[in-house]
Amino acid sequence: MFGFRLSSRTPDSRIGSVAEGSIALGLRAKIVVNIVLPLAILLVIFTLLDLRSSRNQAIKAEAAALESRIRNSATQLDGLLLRMAQIAETSAIAIRDRTEWSDADLRDFGSRLVDSDADLFGFAVAWGQEASDFQVMYRADNKVDVEHREALVLPGVKPLFKRARDGLTPFWAGPHDAEGLSGFDAAARLSPVISSRGFEGAVAVILDPASFRRLAARIGLAESPWLIVSEEGIVIAAGELATARLVSDGNLRGRDLFEVLGRQGVLASEIEALQENLNDQDVFVQISAEGNSGDAPRVAAIARLQETSWFLISGESIEVVVGPAYEAVAQRSISDLLLIILAVVIVQIGAWFTVLRPIRRIVSFVHRTAAGDRGIKADLPGNDEIALLGRTLDEAMPRLDELAATRAAVENARLIQESLVPETPCSGRRIVVAGRVEPCDEVGGDYFDHDAFDDGRTLFSLGDATGHGLPAAILIATARAYVRSAMRSDAPAAAAMTDANQRLFEDSPAGLFVVLVHARFDGVQGELEIVSAGHPCWIRRKEDSVYRVIDATGIPLGISSNRYESRQLEGLEPGDLVLFASDGAWEVRNDDGEMLGIDALLARAGEISHLDPLEQVNELFRQIHDFAGERPLDDDCTIVIARIEAR
Repeated sequence: MFGFRLSSRTPDSRIGSVAEGSIALGLRAKIVVNIVLPLAILLVIFTLLDLRSSRNQAIKAEAAALESRIRNSATQLDGLLLRMAQIAETSAIAIRDRTEWSDADLRDFGSRLVDSDADLFGFAVAWGQEASDFQVMYRADNKVDVEHREALVLPGVKPLFKRARDGLTPFWAGPHDAEGLSGFDAAARLSPVISSRGFEGAVAVILDPASFRRLAARIGLAESPWLIVSEEGIVIAAGELATARLVSDGNLRGRDLFEVLGRQGVLASEIEALQENLNDQDVFVQISAEGNSGDAPRVAAIARLQETSWFLISGESIEVVVGPAYEAVAQRSISDLLLIILAVVIVQIGAWFTVLRPIRRIVSFVHRTAAGDRGIKADLPGNDEIALLGRTLDEAMPRLDELAATRAAVENARLIQESLVPETPCSGRRIVVAGRVEPCDEVGGDYFDHDAFDDGRTLFSLGDATGHGLPAAILIATARAYVRSAMRSDAPAAAAMTDANQRLFEDSPAGLFVVLVHARFDGVQGELEIVSAGHPCWIRRKEDSVYRVIDATGIPLGISSNRYESRQLEGLEPGDLVLFASDGAWEVRNDDGEMLGIDALLARAGEISHLDPLEQVNELFRQIHDFAGERPLDDDCTIVIARIEAR
């Protein structure tokens, strides 16, 4: 099968080879069997063994590290919460004699307290057995505000102060314990105010979400997901990472953690285990089972806060925990090196027999064909993709000569067409003419011409053949030659156009024609004679602000025998302008399919009428390309501008 040799056999003589190769595997099957499958099996075996071992080790190590960190963090947070409790109890002692404190004094005391401690959100005082006299100072926009008690006292707050009255002991309350605290997503430390007369009221030190975030940052939890929950599972506070993973609305405080975990897809058995651990243990680590959905942490460490009987929870997902382990697996030096060497050997052997040898034969075939040997064939056996490529090359190579000949013809036509474009601008007696043509293909079907003579005549014209590309280029070159020859005679412009049309009609195939406009300026008399073969033009008098159209007359050249008439323009003054433009100049479209339009083109031409003719032409082409953007021209584009000069 692999004994290749270059041959010049006929298609009939190759039928046997094709039949013999019909049972050969396709190229994709060869690569899979010889290269990919063995390599994939080896990679899977080595990777799974290493990853499983590394994964289990990483989870155990992270669990131990988390337990240590959560124990330390809980101890530090307990200390910070103890400071909040001391503030509450110290304040209760300071104001225990109500008769010594006016309302203004209490407001000033609370405001200074909140303002002096960045961790506090608010400070509240309630007097009386029913908390009927209530004042609260809280932080808003980093300033301490004092609000009227009716604006903040909600019925749900009073049970907390009654609880302080009945228990006569300090306690912590979360957002689930009172409607007032829930409104702020806050927690509070309440302490009864007791004087020699007995229960006088209660004070509350209030912590909002920002307070807890500052406390968490202070103990190193800012970059970790963390929660503070009550024994019942109600979320007292939560970090941004934990909130983002567990809920979509950005508000986790006050919610039942067990319900949230259930909606996240955590198994009911794991939620029950968490509830039991919260009741029975002070510090523990819980690892979620495989297959859980949602973004809940998979490895979580929980520690009881002794000051509040709440729990601090922190953890990471399995993906984060095992990420470094996976990276370590990728860096296994010895086993990876052996695996790479083995893979290279397999790839080299498989690629040589299935790909490289056939491709080398194709390269040799292409080189010999490019050197001129058209008698050889690639003649690759088999029915796979490389064999199909060889047969395709066998069929394509004979067409290269045709393609090269066509390409040479197009290049010659382009060079000839470029040689026919006159040097611009052209300065005649009392007139300056400038033009520019841009084909949309390598060769185009537009042309312009201008010439000045010693007798004072200046001729200029613009033509547009049907279509574009090579056929249009040949037609327009023929028309240019006939028009140029006829117009250089002493015959009137109309008669010259009639003669050029007759010759083109006789020589050109049916269905091909040229629209054309020609002008003859007499610099002695100051008269302009225009003859049209189906193409309009425009003139702008110096005293006018706009271009005015000179409608197309006469049929296009090459359709039938026809007589043409000219139009005489007299009284031209210095500064008057004549504009020729093919339809490709205003029918250009942008990326949205919108057309530029003749009105926009003429408006811009009027704005730049003070420039020299060549500068005007270039500016109009700049407008065309800016409008088209990245979209290429759909048609050939030609513009000619003539300006009358002073004597």
